[in-house]
Amino acid sequence: MEDKISEEITEIKKAEDAEIAYEFYKKADFTDHISEEMKKQGYTFGCWETFFRGEATALYPNSIAGLFRSDKITLLAKDEYKYLTEILTKCSKYFETDEEMNTFLDKVAKIQHYGGYTRLLDFSHSFLVSLYFACDKHSDKDGCIYRYTTDFLNMAGRAPLEEKKILELYMQYSGESEEDLESFFSRNGFQVSAIEDFISRNHFIELNYSSSRMENQKGLFLYMGENSFKEHKGLKEKPIPINSTNGRGKEYPGLVRKIIVQADAKEEILSYLKTEHSIDKDFIYTTEPKLQWKDELENAIEDINKPYLKKRQGL
Repeated sequence: MEDKISEEITEIKKAEDAEIAYEFYKKADFTDHISEEMKKQGYTFGCWETFFRGEATALYPNSIAGLFRSDKITLLAKDEYKYLTEILTKCSKYFETDEEMNTFLDKVAKIQHYGGYTRLLDFSHSFLVSLYFACDKHSDKDGCIYRYTTDFLNMAGRAPLEEKKILELYMQYSGESEEDLESFFSRNGFQVSAIEDFISRNHFIELNYSSSRMENQKGLFLYMGENSFKEHKGLKEKPIPINSTNGRGKEYPGLVRKIIVQADAKEEILSYLKTEHSIDKDFIYTTEPKLQWKDELENAIEDINKPYLKKRQGL
């Protein structure tokens, strides 16, 4: 197989292609190439890595976090903190036992993994996990995998990080004017002029694993920032979706690719993932032996979501 893995596959038509792609990503090192390219453009960067997002249908040209899916829910960006607080209040007992989950952003990541609508978009360090998500639904439609090699912020651990605090504060900000925004951040020790560029960007972030599910999925997130911040300062707006052409945008360093997974290969690939790598539904959505409330939390968030769901037409 060595002679087949010298370049990246752009379309997976059978299980053998999936294995070839897996072997390629195990050995590929895009960072050296990017480092030289970005240095010429004056970029400085810390953590760089390759990670993936699998989607069961390749029909949609863009991807956006659940909070901003206005085609499915009635929530608006300005409702973010009210909605998250509703979950944390009504489901408080499910967030009290996590010693490692001691920040607001860690709790939001947990809400995301148990069915809530947040500004976080799921990604994975694992190509195989993303391949599963590209195949597990819509058997009659082509799936796809986004592959990013770019910078990310490591926010795992207990150490307080200023960057993490800024992202948390913006999620907690519920005002609707520039004056409200200035006042809110000033009370929390920040001047908006000093952090507005950071707030307006999309950031890949690594957080604490709150469960075996997150650990098995090797998850990390794209925190979708306030892209229109400078034009609508103080007002929360829907961010610009990511896509396979520009990724997060031309101003971001890195590489992005889109790999198509053919519909008629999905069943064979799911069998391959289970047989060769023990990746199946039970692995991806593993039960939590120490967390007997897992299903309760999913059900509770589902109930909270119901009033915000748009009614489907023609049913």
